[in-house]
Amino acid sequence: YASPRSALLSLASCVGSLIPTVPKAKLGENKTMRFMAKMESTNPEDVERVFTISFFLVDNTVQIHEPPKRNSGIVGGSFLSRMKLRTAEGLITQEYFYVGAEIQLAGHAFILVDADDGTLRHMENNSHIFEYSNLRNVVEVYGLSLKDAALSGELLEEFKSMDVSGTSTIAIKSLKQLLMKYKCSYYYGGPPEQAVLTLCRKLGNKTSINYEKFVA
Repeated sequence: YASPRSALLSLASCVGSLIPTVPKAKLGENKTMRFMAKMESTNPEDVERVFTISFFLVDNTVQIHEPPKRNSGIVGGSFLSRMKLRTAEGLITQEYFYVGAEIQLAGHAFILVDADDGTLRHMENNSHIFEYSNLRNVVEVYGLSLKDAALSGELLEEFKSMDVSGTSTIAIKSLKQLLMKYKCSYYYGGPPEQAVLTLCRKLGNKTSINYEKFVA
């Protein structure tokens, strides 16, 4: 004989076992890093090709898509189905990806030329992994080449000469020109494009920088 209370408990446990539970989401399941890339090739037909490279954090897989390009003969479509890729050092993981990176994927050399906002925010939130999304690190690296010019006042005057609007800001293009002048751009072995984006996002907006904050 079962008491009414024990019968109810048995019924509840039976019903509960029939209700499917929602599986726990895996870490990074909904996070995808997306980059715009160009192919590094000596083939003239490849120069104008643009690709979207997606890296899925949940399982370290890579997918490459080529958008169609009107009047070019490029029909676009899937360039690489989603899969895990390896280098000689091991599995390709997220730290291989940043704006300015040159990376070998499935036998082709790509240069990552841009990233969407969600990807940049992910990198800034994980700046212990992405060193060029860490503002302090970026400023220290540029400081190796620019410190003397900053302390003497020369750097600030250079920036002001580019600031035709008098707003204490200059466009990212002008910033790159100044970095070239002081030979601390990527072309002289300096930080990659990711570092320039970090400066603008943290000391200005997506397209310009407050140069007074940078010099300080």
